[in-house]
Amino acid sequence: MDIRWISCVLILHVCTASDYWSPNVPEWPEVYKACVRFESTREFLTTGWYVDSHNGWMRLDSYGVPSESNTTYLLDTDDDYACDKLGEPLYMYLYHYSQGLQLNIFPAPDPPYVKCTAMKIPKIFPPNPLLPGLQFVRQARDNVTTFDHWKAEYFLFTLDYFFHTESGLPYKMYVETELFEFLSIESGPLDESVFMLPQGVKCTWAET
Repeated sequence: MDIRWISCVLILHVCTASDYWSPNVPEWPEVYKACVRFESTREFLTTGWYVDSHNGWMRLDSYGVPSESNTTYLLDTDDDYACDKLGEPLYMYLYHYSQGLQLNIFPAPDPPYVKCTAMKIPKIFPPNPLLPGLQFVRQARDNVTTFDHWKAEYFLFTLDYFFHTESGLPYKMYVETELFEFLSIESGPLDESVFMLPQGVKCTWAET
């Protein structure tokens, strides 16, 4: 048998196999904390995400909306914040979905210089960000990491997901032109205190 013909068959097999290869379908972590940068055509902001889907808890740390395209808060801190380089957040939002409760914590002019309002929310934990019908696009590398690119169609929208190849954790997510970039993310158990009111803070019901 002609060795050249065998070589052609082997090359064809390798190329065909690579066209259909894809990694395992990714899974969104159920318990994690992350520093997430959101960017759209209108604004950008960085927030700390804390999620415990087992207990139905979420927390968002907000640093406000910068007036210019740069980081406005660079505070040294020993606290274990999701956005550790930004330090203590200006606003904190706690969501206890099993109780149907949202707590909004923000600065106040008088001691203890923190105020909290409580409000009722539906007892429905937000759905998994990963849509069904994921399609693998490619594996590539940028100046940060090697990533796997997946996409899904949702009515008239396209969602693009990028996961770190090595860890399998989310890296970026595009909802059309809106970007959610996970500047850092850690998957694993979070202490219950992360989702509770800071010591000494009392809440009043928000006016409706």
